[in-house]
Amino acid sequence: MTTRRLLFGALILSTLCLAVGSLLRGFIAGAFVALLFGALGVVSLVQRWRWLIGLLFLIFAFYSAILMLLQVPFYLPVLAVALMLITWDLEYFQERLEHIRSPETARAVQRYHFLHLFPVVAGGVLLSWIALVVHFQLRFAAALILAALVIFLLSRLVAYLAGRSTPPPQGTP
Repeated sequence: MTTRRLLFGALILSTLCLAVGSLLRGFIAGAFVALLFGALGVVSLVQRWRWLIGLLFLIFAFYSAILMLLQVPFYLPVLAVALMLITWDLEYFQERLEHIRSPETARAVQRYHFLHLFPVVAGGVLLSWIALVVHFQLRFAAALILAALVIFLLSRLVAYLAGRSTPPPQGTP
């Protein structure tokens, strides 16, 4: 099923982002640790240890912050966190998807979920990129207003995409 392949793909790509970022700074032990955590993540997906993916998300986010401090190219840690967020989301979505009996309904729900997940993650990556690349000073109040505006616009984008996509079939969890 598509969700399962995306789940493994996102985890593997996230792991590779951390490992490559570590290697770019000559931190071979860090790359090895990232690969070990990635392998643990793959095992947890195969064994269906759902609790571990949430813990790995926190570990990957913390490790990404360390890579940012080591001045690794910003796109590697940002992508690692975004891909791990997708992994975490899809793991729990897969659990809900397994309760749907009809393959047609499952595909419709899956399509509906993807139409909402990917724009939100892409928006988060874009905002991270803007925050890291564009350097300017804002007062706290201006930053708060700007953040509220961005959140509002993202919610409008999701609502717009929800209106364009087909709603999930009735009777699904």
